[in-house]
Amino acid sequence: MQKIKDVLRLHLLGGVDSCRQLARAVGCGKSAVADCLRRAKVANLSSWFLIAELDEAELSRRLYPAAGVTPSRPAARPLPDWTKVREELARADHQVTLALLWEEYKGQHPNGYQYSQFAELYRRFEKRLSVVLRSVRVPIPSLGRRSRKICLLGSTATYACTSFFPASARSPCQTT
Repeated sequence: MQKIKDVLRLHLLGGVDSCRQLARAVGCGKSAVADCLRRAKVANLSSWFLIAELDEAELSRRLYPAAGVTPSRPAARPLPDWTKVREELARADHQVTLALLWEEYKGQHPNGYQYSQFAELYRRFEKRLSVVLRSVRVPIPSLGRRSRKICLLGSTATYACTSFFPASARSPCQTT
């Protein structure tokens, strides 16, 4: 706010105490005026004679000392190994949840992500994965060059015959 001196002059010499009236007179927001007055009180600038000899830049530096300093970025939080997290969640016994894995993560990294961000990062990881149906062709000696396709989706294998047989003929490919 470049009208700091005007706000403080009207407040200290003019006797205007209302932030709304000061804001209207100077042409800025009442919250900016209230913040300026609060900072002037903290900086111990309660007399107009102290303020009058300061230029706008020096006054701004005293009221807003941290404005020129860039805050340091906090240390990056460690990310878990998402492939291991996914393997744990895909276990056959279904005893592991994302919340349980997060608790283990927080035990190892106390300054790590909270649960909501942990879950969001895991969802982003899953979206990057491509969905692939793995299948293997296994030759059957009695069919010659024909093959049986084995689908490896889930805990049990399902079989599908890839050959064409008429409806009246019995298919040599039996599902087990």
